[in-house]
Amino acid sequence: MPTQNTVPPLVAYYAGQWPRYVNTAVGYASEIKAFSAGEQDIIRDEEGGQKAYWGVFPQYSDTHIYDVLRKQAENMVGRLVWLATEAFPPKGVKIEIHCKEYTDRFLPEDDSFLSFDPMAVWMALREKYSGNGGSDIAYGQSAELLASLFRLKKGMPMETKGGAVILNLAVYIDSFDLKHFKRKTLSYDSKAELCKVLVALEAFFSWAEIDLGLNGLQRLAHRFNQSNYSVESREKITVASGLNIVTYHNRFEFRFPAELAEKFALYVSLYGFDALDMAA
Repeated sequence: MPTQNTVPPLVAYYAGQWPRYVNTAVGYASEIKAFSAGEQDIIRDEEGGQKAYWGVFPQYSDTHIYDVLRKQAENMVGRLVWLATEAFPPKGVKIEIHCKEYTDRFLPEDDSFLSFDPMAVWMALREKYSGNGGSDIAYGQSAELLASLFRLKKGMPMETKGGAVILNLAVYIDSFDLKHFKRKTLSYDSKAELCKVLVALEAFFSWAEIDLGLNGLQRLAHRFNQSNYSVESREKITVASGLNIVTYHNRFEFRFPAELAEKFALYVSLYGFDALDMAA
């Protein structure tokens, strides 16, 4: 994986090979157009000057090669963005970067694709997302997502039970599976939201410097996503550092012990919104 201050080999390769690729693609298209033009001239001569609509050689146009090069450049930006999501956030933390921001900024509006510079894209990504800037963005995305999915608001008192702070995530049972197979499997949307919560919590644990082990919360996310996973009411799943998930058919309870709840409150306060009252 690339590091914060180095240029990944793939980025250097893209930057070095892009001009050659463009020239090769344009040259190829020109050659094909020449073959097609010669073929069309002969067919028209044989058919008394009528335009031929059927031929062996493809009839490339300038618009066609422009579309091909634009698509390739867009794909390259997407790959660079993916590399940035791997290189710049803290270990185990996901960051969302919108490709469109960089395609709009760096792709030429005309057909001068030789002016597209993959290295400039990478440097812009590094400037914004490396170091503390990338960490703050990643933690901010995580904290805002947690606040949204758990429906937290500033100054909102949290439910407590047995000395633990309770955060509830609403879930829904798949109606088709329940009706036809009598299985209490999670709906598609509930699985998606659970995965989002677990990814966001992994960022929180990283910020709190709590080791989740080799696979982090990925194994748990994989379990919830399996087609044969059936929700058992009141099943208790231990996550880490005293955090437990208790499953119900209409919600999943995330039970934070007091010390961890304080860290969570601080995390959401710093990166999600100004203050979170976790008191009962």
